[in-house]
Amino acid sequence: MRKRILLNVITATMCLGVLTGCGTKLTANSLTLELGDSIPDDILEYVTVSSEDSDDVLANATLSTEDIDNMTVGEYTATVTYGKRTVDVSVEVTDTTAPVLEAKDEAFAPGDVITVDDLVTIEDFSDVTSVFIDEDGNEQDSIIAEEGMTVTVKATDASDNYSELEVPIEISNIAELYGTWETTFDFSDIIEDELGSDFDGFHEEFGITLLIDFNEDGTFKIYVDEDALTDAFNSYIERLAAFSTELIYKEFTDGGYSRKEINSVFRQKYGMGIEEYMLSELQDSVDIKELVESTETTGVYEVKGNKLYMDEFAVSSYEYDLFTIEGDVLTIDAPEEVDPMGIFEDFYYPYVFNRIQ
Repeated sequence: MRKRILLNVITATMCLGVLTGCGTKLTANSLTLELGDSIPDDILEYVTVSSEDSDDVLANATLSTEDIDNMTVGEYTATVTYGKRTVDVSVEVTDTTAPVLEAKDEAFAPGDVITVDDLVTIEDFSDVTSVFIDEDGNEQDSIIAEEGMTVTVKATDASDNYSELEVPIEISNIAELYGTWETTFDFSDIIEDELGSDFDGFHEEFGITLLIDFNEDGTFKIYVDEDALTDAFNSYIERLAAFSTELIYKEFTDGGYSRKEINSVFRQKYGMGIEEYMLSELQDSVDIKELVESTETTGVYEVKGNKLYMDEFAVSSYEYDLFTIEGDVLTIDAPEEVDPMGIFEDFYYPYVFNRIQ
């Protein structure tokens, strides 16, 4: 009987020890977090377990970190509760990381006023003050853009951690781009390919004047000079009609007909001579106004250094042309990695435009 009573007491004591953690000693650790780090949820990072009961502690202990603000430097307390015991753990949030600076892909016109926010992005978990540092070590809130200049940006966070970054100022000549530019494309080879071998020997230049407006609000318009196109078209088809007439004469005179007889047939059937008829047919084949309207393109553009970004809707940072301006001559060329077939179908880079005064 005594043995049974003693055994029951020992068993009850062991069970009580499990429930209260009597046989396990918990020692608070000292925990330091870097500002912005996640708050750990592993209890064993907060306390050291003296026995081999770490699995039981993990299973039955609770952790409270509600007091900790990982986004504010300071001293905090976490609480670990195991059975009837509570352990307070000191948690310090520190800031030893300097701000991260990265230069933006931006270009400026000479004389532009530039702030740090215009030039770089700054990443940090606390408030940051940023300035330019000149050659004499003086701080400046802004600078004036100049050709060939490099500036130093310094950013300091609330814990006095700081970073510096040297940034070259990219100068854009966008102001020189404003206005209207024109160039002429000769479509004669394209048309003659369409005419085929029957018209071998015929050649007449057919130049179309293309204009581009670059507006100060960042929009552009590409269009055709309607009057110039009308004159070029009329001149071209007059020559083509004359050449076609000679082809018809040759075909029928080889069959024994005279020119007078051929013209007489055409006049009876069409009410006009061969050349007049051919000219009429060619004129009716093209609606100049419709052609002009279909050619017009509008969109937006940006300039970064010598890179010209153009699109109908929104510019892409990956698609651009290269441009140079010398006096009143604008040259648009392709980057090395781009196919020389350009923005104007069937015509190859480079494109040379002249400024319209």
